[in-house]
Amino acid sequence: MMIAVQFDKVGGTTMTFDEAFKLNVTGPKAWQSEEDEECIPGWYANAPCLKIPNGTAEKAYRDLYWTQNAWNDAAGEFVEGWADAGGDYVATATMLDGYGVWIVAGSDDLTVTINGEVKGTATATFSAATGYNMMKLPYPVSLNAGDSKIDWNLTGPAAWVSEDDEECIAGWYATAPCIKIPNGTAEMAYRDLYYSSKAWNDAAGEFVEGWSDAGGDYVSNAVIPEGMAFWFVVPSPVTSTVTK
Repeated sequence: MMIAVQFDKVGGTTMTFDEAFKLNVTGPKAWQSEEDEECIPGWYANAPCLKIPNGTAEKAYRDLYWTQNAWNDAAGEFVEGWADAGGDYVATATMLDGYGVWIVAGSDDLTVTINGEVKGTATATFSAATGYNMMKLPYPVSLNAGDSKIDWNLTGPAAWVSEDDEECIAGWYATAPCIKIPNGTAEMAYRDLYYSSKAWNDAAGEFVEGWSDAGGDYVSNAVIPEGMAFWFVVPSPVTSTVTK
């Protein structure tokens, strides 16, 4: 699942992933004992995993695994928490500002608890680079992508030539900004919406600017769920603003 951490640490600073994510399951052992020179081979194969985006430039992830006995070298002891594949505890994996994260459950279903405080600012921004970006909304509420609280700061191609056309412009959405909203874990799919300067709003009987389906029809209920990230695919860098 694509998860969004929509809280700050108490005091308004950004949390690390170790601070943000606590699980209700016991992870596998990474080590047999303190005397071992190497961790258990392949211990992480069925462990819950966080895949933290490195951003659009690198197109890769930093993988962390939940274990009952990660080796904390600074403290000289085993601790429960997130570790790298070598079984070493990772306490300082910072979140890329505005980005979500993959969480892979492993061999068992799990519950994630995220603690923190809601951002105190009245507005917040998130920035996307050219291409695919796993974005998150800054506040912990479900929000319609067409709501006036989100200024996407986008321009998009026209989906239609005129009201007299029976069909939209073929392939108009190929260069349009796109959001891919997850349907959840059951369906394992996305709802794809495209930003158009000229989408057809059938309810109003007119063209409007906003998010539409590939057929050029304006979508009025494009809800991004609370606590979930989404793909934001843009042809050029953009910074969007959300009002609390």
